[in-house]
Amino acid sequence: IATPCHLHKEMAVAAIQAGKHVYCEKPLAITPEDNRAVVDAASKSKRVFQVGHNRRYSRQTAEVVRRLHAGEIGKLLFARGQYYTAQDLPHHQTWKFRRDQFGDMIVEQAVHNFDMFNWIFQGPPVRAAGLGGTNLFVNDPPGRTIMDHYTISYEYPGGAHVNFSHLYYAIGDLAEVGEMVLGSDGAVVMGRRGITFYDRKKRGPVSTVEPIKGEDSSYNSVSHFFECI
Repeated sequence: IATPCHLHKEMAVAAIQAGKHVYCEKPLAITPEDNRAVVDAASKSKRVFQVGHNRRYSRQTAEVVRRLHAGEIGKLLFARGQYYTAQDLPHHQTWKFRRDQFGDMIVEQAVHNFDMFNWIFQGPPVRAAGLGGTNLFVNDPPGRTIMDHYTISYEYPGGAHVNFSHLYYAIGDLAEVGEMVLGSDGAVVMGRRGITFYDRKKRGPVSTVEPIKGEDSSYNSVSHFFECI
């Protein structure tokens, strides 16, 4: 299922009830009620159901999470993430500018980043607070109901905090997507320029996690779906 987000719940539930295995692109749905309906339908089925969180199937990213959970940077204290692009969404894809169809940028796009934080901290946050709106692309395109920026803070069990910001009007090299995690003994930075570990007691990087040549995490996720079937 790779349709506009507001159709995911209806299609996923119908496919499950028809006895089909289902690979549903993220987000699962755009309201809590619709998400619960899909989860309930999948839980009652004996078929394979998978959500398109393709970062879970990157062996490079999985290695980073393994090292974090093994305590390489100590107790995980804080994380920062950003999703900055230098242009707005494609205007010809009109459904992406309707919150009731898109779920807004925080749901349709940043779900990958939030899934990453939940993976790192091994569960969902306990508190959240955020601010956002539209301050550059006002009514552009006409009828726009989605934001063009926001920032959010999460608190995880044990007191770890996450700060995440997301916007569509970065300039040039300021466009960046990635995360940084700080621990009691070190840190890791993950971004388009690579993945680097740091030690609190040493200057400069101490190690990197190299990409696996030719690997495609989206391909891996679909391959896993077929393996499960």
